[in-house]
Amino acid sequence: MLKKLLELIREERSKDNLVYVNVSAGSRVFCAAGLVATMMEGGRAFHVAAEEYTVDQDKIEDVYCEDGELVGLAKKVSEPREIISFNLPTPDHRLIQGLKVLKEVKERGGLTNAKNIVEKLAEKGLMDDIYKKERKKVSQSAVMRYRRQFLEKWLNKGYLKKEDRGDYELTKDGKRMVEVFG
Repeated sequence: MLKKLLELIREERSKDNLVYVNVSAGSRVFCAAGLVATMMEGGRAFHVAAEEYTVDQDKIEDVYCEDGELVGLAKKVSEPREIISFNLPTPDHRLIQGLKVLKEVKERGGLTNAKNIVEKLAEKGLMDDIYKKERKKVSQSAVMRYRRQFLEKWLNKGYLKKEDRGDYELTKDGKRMVEVFG
């Protein structure tokens, strides 16, 4: 849900539209995702409190119909009130795109050694100047940049974990980051 909301907000903002998200008009998951998305992408979250319900307060959980017709739960609502928020930074796009490259290589059963990943990152435009000048072989300096600019950060953020055999696996958080932001 967060991924879709981020996409929608970005699309509307690219058209110079103001974006308002009613975080009281959906499931708890939608409300949380809506609030986070607006903080990340510059939208404005607001809520509308129900002042009067279509059924008595003690029947709200049991009754959602009136005269055999489905009705909304709220019969009267207050004026919309903006929720005060702050900027919430989005994850480093380059770092997430690199993680996506690693994930794709692992899923295809490819080699995940540093030199192979460096080449894949370069193919995606995430690294440059990776070869030794005299031949098309990944340089040691490119491997070290990969470790500093990607691998160490993935490990520190908890996106990867080192396995016993020396390989790396994406964590649940790493997979989610690729899914939502990749």
